[in-house]
Amino acid sequence: MAMSDQSRMILAAVLMMAVLVVSWMLATPARNTGGVAPAEATRQEAVPAPVVPREDPVAEIPVLPDDVPPRDITVLIMNGDSVMVEAVISTLGGAVTRWSLTGYPDFFGDPGRTVNLAEKPWLSVEGGNAGVPVFLCESPDTVVVDGETEILFTAGPAERVYTFREGSYSFDLREEGLYGMIGVQPGVLPVTEAGAALRHYFSAHWYTNKPIKKKSSDVETLNGTGNSRWVAAASRYFTIILLPGDRERVNGFVAPGEGGSPGVSLETSHVTVYAGPVSYTVLSELGSGTEKMVDFGFPLIRQLAQLIFLYLDRILAFMDNWGLRIIVLAVTLKLLLMPLTKKSFVAMQKMQKLSPAIKEIQQKYATDPQKQQQAMQKLYKEAGANPLGGCLPMLLQMPVFFAMYRVLGNAVEFRGAPFILWITDLSRPEILVPFQSPILGLHGIGLLALVTGALMIVQQKMSSASVQQQQKGMMYVMPLFMSYIFMKLAAGLNLYWMVYNLLTMGHQQIIKKQLEAEEPR
Repeated sequence: MAMSDQSRMILAAVLMMAVLVVSWMLATPARNTGGVAPAEATRQEAVPAPVVPREDPVAEIPVLPDDVPPRDITVLIMNGDSVMVEAVISTLGGAVTRWSLTGYPDFFGDPGRTVNLAEKPWLSVEGGNAGVPVFLCESPDTVVVDGETEILFTAGPAERVYTFREGSYSFDLREEGLYGMIGVQPGVLPVTEAGAALRHYFSAHWYTNKPIKKKSSDVETLNGTGNSRWVAAASRYFTIILLPGDRERVNGFVAPGEGGSPGVSLETSHVTVYAGPVSYTVLSELGSGTEKMVDFGFPLIRQLAQLIFLYLDRILAFMDNWGLRIIVLAVTLKLLLMPLTKKSFVAMQKMQKLSPAIKEIQQKYATDPQKQQQAMQKLYKEAGANPLGGCLPMLLQMPVFFAMYRVLGNAVEFRGAPFILWITDLSRPEILVPFQSPILGLHGIGLLALVTGALMIVQQKMSSASVQQQQKGMMYVMPLFMSYIFMKLAAGLNLYWMVYNLLTMGHQQIIKKQLEAEEPR
């Protein structure tokens, strides 16, 4: 059966809606769908817990007397002239008790607070018949890392050596006379995003023959990961990764998070620890496949998402505003697809001209579908028309749109990235008019989503010479529904789609004038 211009536009809209709904429901692990952490919730107490129960080879390490109390060592890791990490290492268990990323605001805690990846102490020496050991450390109370700096902790025959490096979220930890097992306790990672769905928020990752991800809520017992390149505990945007210090595979373990982040450990006495953002760029430099922790979707979409991200992050690195980078991306893709857009628009114009002949065939063979189809095919062949030609640019845009969805939802670089005026976070839905309480799942009205819906109506009118009465309702219902869906999506995605559609509409007008000028008078 033949398709009119309006039918093709409706089909394209339905297909796009399907992509949006599926991606919204299935592809976003941190969507606010239940188990929500309220912004005023109390954070977990900092109580350390063992990762892997083992026999106690450090029972002989003495707990120092009361006149030698635990002491905190503040470590300031510099990046040029600024502090990138403010850490605190305690002599009690030799544990990390604070790891603040000064460049990342905490959207869950008090205003002005930065992300602290040590809600509980981690890398702590646990247990023993003598209790948690208090180490001796001759380091000053504050250490500024502007090169490579070692901090030594000793307790009897045991020692731990931390090696920090300037401009890096990673450091080395060597042990002697201890367990031969180094781990991060369960529940150490904080919730850093308002309205986070806790059931999907934390996850365990490890790499054996390939990268593996498991939701923290699905880790019910202590599990061995086998010979692993690394193990990691992660939230949506931040992670703590343990890699063998010599980068050789060792046995790894994952422990239940009990409502928080999972515990992870490696059977070794030397680890490289990364504690920072789940950044594709930074993790690519760390190596060992850790960059695969960034969830850019299934293989085909992932490859496209990586290209889009690398273009935004590296080619457009000279631009400070990520919103402007998104606009340039939309312009770039429009330029690349211009020949296809022209071919599609020409095909739609041909179908419009064939509309009277199509109606005549439909009426003539109303009772014989087979002859009707044959007559339609003959008409299309003689006119050089393709009834589905007008849908092709929209269909090709879907993988790009889906890849953009994955990039904006999972790239930490967009977290808290402002554009202009009221658009202060490109990774979250844009809200111009907020609601006091949610209405139909919306927390407010977004201007970009409304403009996108309005452009859809205009585009449908531009591409159709006449609209049948039964299609008029769909012309307004579909854009309204699309606007509703877009209001739930990232502001950056709305910006991209709005700009791309504006450029498409302008291009179509230019093509239309060219075709009119070429027509014989």
